[in-house]
Amino acid sequence: MGLLGGLLVCGGPGRAQAQSQQLSYSGSSTIGESCLPEMIKAFTKKTGLAFGKVDIPGSTEGFKALMVGDTPIAGLSRPLTAEEKAQNPTRSL
Repeated sequence: MGLLGGLLVCGGPGRAQAQSQQLSYSGSSTIGESCLPEMIKAFTKKTGLAFGKVDIPGSTEGFKALMVGDTPIAGLSRPLTAEEKAQNPTRSL
């Protein structure tokens, strides 16, 4: 889990599985439209892993997508709510 202009919560596949598919992001438009494009470029350059789909439906919808397994990376530009914390989003890290 990292903090840069908001909260990025990561879950989903391990590195071996990630190498066979593109990574995706869903969440905050504040993150998705500002710092994420440059972060994606740097990540891809460093790791060689492709970064595919970027959806920016907002923090709440991105968190929901992460929790049901629809995306491995979600961005929130706000703190987690008590309800979101209760879902234990860091359990798969």
